[in-house]
Amino acid sequence: MAERLEFDTAPAAPAALAEGGERKLAAPAAGGERKLEFDTPSREQELRTEYLKKLMAPGEPGYTQRLKDSATLGLMRPIGGVMQGVAGLADPTSTFGERYRAGVGAEEDYAKRAVENTPGVAGVATDIAGGVGASGVGQAAATGRAALGRAVAQGTGMGAVEGAARNAEDPVKAAEGAATGGS
Repeated sequence: MAERLEFDTAPAAPAALAEGGERKLAAPAAGGERKLEFDTPSREQELRTEYLKKLMAPGEPGYTQRLKDSATLGLMRPIGGVMQGVAGLADPTSTFGERYRAGVGAEEDYAKRAVENTPGVAGVATDIAGGVGASGVGQAAATGRAALGRAVAQGTGMGAVEGAARNAEDPVKAAEGAATGGS
C-alpha cells in the first residue's frame, strides 16, 4: 500500500490516518497562523527605523546633505554607527553590534534619500563639488603638476576610504567598495 502525504501551508501537525489508509496532516490547532522569526522585525530593524526618524526630524535631506556626504567621503555611515553603539551602552535591550549596524543602516538610508531627492545633473554636480573639495584638486590645479600628482594620489586614497565607508556593513563589501572608490 502506497502512502500519500498531503501538506498545507500550516505548521506540521501529527499525521492521522484518513479514509482508505492514507496519511493526512491534521488541521492546525486553533489559535491562528504561526509567526515565523523573519516575519517579526528584529531589534536592529527597530533601532534603524528609530535612528532614521531622528535624522529625518529636521526634514527631507537635499543638496546640502548630499554635498556633506560627498565631502566627508561617506564616513558619516560608520561614525553614525559608532555614535549609536556608544550612546546605547546602558541599554540592556540591544547589543553594541545591533546599534552599530542600525546606525550605519540609518545613515545609509538617509544618504540614499538625499540622492533620491536630488536627481539629475545638479545632483551629480553636487557630488563632484563635494569630492573636489574633499580631495584638494582645486588647490593642486592652482599650484602645478607636482601638486596635481599628489592630489590625484590623495584623491585615490580618499576614494578608497569613501568606497569602504559606503559599504561598511560587511568587510568583504567594504574591500570591494575601497577598490572601486580608489579606481
